[in-house]
Amino acid sequence: LVPLVVKIAAINRLMSAAKNLKRIKLGRSFLFGIVAALTGVVVVYMILWTAIDPPSKADGYTLTNRQTDSGNTVVLISHFCESGSKFWMLVAVGVQGFLLTC
Repeated sequence: LVPLVVKIAAINRLMSAAKNLKRIKLGRSFLFGIVAALTGVVVVYMILWTAIDPPSKADGYTLTNRQTDSGNTVVLISHFCESGSKFWMLVAVGVQGFLLTC
């Protein structure tokens, strides 16, 4: 999502400059720098999330309509990792929403 937002911001900057009949320079290194900086922020956030609230194994149980030959109901078990706090996910989704609305 970050490269897409940077690309749209660059196009917006070009169009704004064109309205004012001005020239601007957008170098690849500048755009790559912005993408690298924002990616670095995401990496630091993920490291903090993992260090402060490490993921723990959780199980999910789903009751099905199938039955075995002996008449027992089949239960599907799925294993996944989860965080102890919803705060981290709310921040991540909030930032993604902010980037989409800007």
